[in-house]
Amino acid sequence: MKKAARHILVVWFGLIFCCNFGIGTVQGTTADDMLVYTPPMVSPASIVFTTEGSTFAPVITVTGNPTIRWVWADGTTSSSPTPNKDYGSPGRRLNRLYVTPWSAVQRINIGYDAGDGGSYDIEYVPDQHVSAVQGLHHVAPYLA
Repeated sequence: MKKAARHILVVWFGLIFCCNFGIGTVQGTTADDMLVYTPPMVSPASIVFTTEGSTFAPVITVTGNPTIRWVWADGTTSSSPTPNKDYGSPGRRLNRLYVTPWSAVQRINIGYDAGDGGSYDIEYVPDQHVSAVQGLHHVAPYLA
């Protein structure tokens, strides 16, 4: 009689690990004796902008030549520091920004009109109808 053996096959970032969590022989092990665990992929760090309008046209100021990637709620992308996404109608959407390295980001402008008597050196950007921003800790130490 075959002793019970339970094997776990773990797939982690393309690497495969097999662990034997039982007593006895592994001869005669079938696929039914295997558990496959594939952990969720850790997505790269991003800043998420929740917008409510029909368009989103933020401006980011960077130094050097970083990799910029915007991923819009509809799955399309942009690599521009001054993108202009038109959804056609208002709605709540999650828009993601990825920059490598984050240290290249100096400013993120999601709406500024100098109406508060602030700097006229900052580009004018109309209100982008952003209701929430998550992930600013990625760039907070580097913002000018």
